[in-house]
Amino acid sequence: MVLECIIMLITNMRKSIIIIFFSVLILTTFLVAVYFLSGRKNKTTAYQIYPDATNITLYPYMAWEDITSGKLLDFLKNEDSKGKLLQLPASAEPISLTSTDQEFFNTKGISYVQLPTNDVLSNKYKNLDLLPFRFIAFFKTELGGTAYFVLVEKWLNADGSTAFLPLIIPESLALKDNTISSYYDALISNNSRYFLSPILQIKNQTECKSILLKRESYCDWYFQDPKIGNTLLGIMNEWTQTGNLPSSAGMMPLVVTATRLVND
Repeated sequence: MVLECIIMLITNMRKSIIIIFFSVLILTTFLVAVYFLSGRKNKTTAYQIYPDATNITLYPYMAWEDITSGKLLDFLKNEDSKGKLLQLPASAEPISLTSTDQEFFNTKGISYVQLPTNDVLSNKYKNLDLLPFRFIAFFKTELGGTAYFVLVEKWLNADGSTAFLPLIIPESLALKDNTISSYYDALISNNSRYFLSPILQIKNQTECKSILLKRESYCDWYFQDPKIGNTLLGIMNEWTQTGNLPSSAGMMPLVVTATRLVND
């Protein structure tokens, strides 16, 4: 009788342990999922400066319309005026960016800005302190059901002023198995060999969706109003002709393509 009670007790304890184990496992999985997706589930913009590119779970959420309306830009300007944003090195030098030519646009369907060829070939920017831009904040956003990471750069202009540039990368390209992909890691690394060239002109919506894979929602946004394309073309022309990134660029999320920062 005693033996039977002991066996029954042990059996019940095993069942309890198994139930507790799976309960904890399910709860942990749920909490991790909520934590990881919190930026998407909580659609309230968080005006926070988060400068660490590597901890993607802590990127605050920024509504797309808060970028395009200028609210993010105003926030960044205000934080910068208080000295709360990363400062550019004193040795930073403004760059005379170039853009791809008309033949490239006709053939490839896009135009973007890039570093001067001579600077790349000479490996000038192995000295990172010469670069006139830095990532200063990271956010999550969403457009047309597609999740994007927003990488905000602060740029030094030729006239000594500064401007902000929100660049976007689809979360599906930035992540692999819920961790940073090798592609994204190569772009955000402090020793990156790549320059994120903003795409400022796109030929048409059909080619846009075939070129910019996983960014179809951006193509829809870009072509919903001709003013968007015209504004971006104006930004590209002013930036490459004067060396000054217009302040209005801070309200225009831009897709990118990776070009060379250094030659080796």
